[in-house]
Amino acid sequence: LKLWLAWQHLGDHGWEAMVDGYFSLAAQAEEIIHNHPSLVLIAPRQSLNICFQYRPQGDRALSQERRNELTLKIRQALIEKGLAMVNYAELNGDIFFRLVICNNQTKPEDIELFFEQLVEMGHRFTGQVAQAVTV
Repeated sequence: LKLWLAWQHLGDHGWEAMVDGYFSLAAQAEEIIHNHPSLVLIAPRQSLNICFQYRPQGDRALSQERRNELTLKIRQALIEKGLAMVNYAELNGDIFFRLVICNNQTKPEDIELFFEQLVEMGHRFTGQVAQAVTV
């Protein structure tokens, strides 16, 4: 019923524009990941699902266990600060972010802000996670 009501409200062209907008945002997110030295795409984008990981640059490369810890810590901080609710997934022991574009209120500047905040937290938390290795 909700789908039918939404379709009635938007019409065919409105529904098409909304879905096209989602794909445009997903492509934008994928491009940001490709162009940032601390972000790695885990798999090619599938539909509106973008799987990626934050990986510190330079000599502070972290083990898989520490990268997983960092991913979960960044995710929790984004949620607690009310900035974004991003999911995560695990494959072969690697935990990574799973961003799904599906909110019709999301704008291109929201995608940019999401990645800016994520990378900023990654930089901040990397030192804390790396120190945990030596403690």
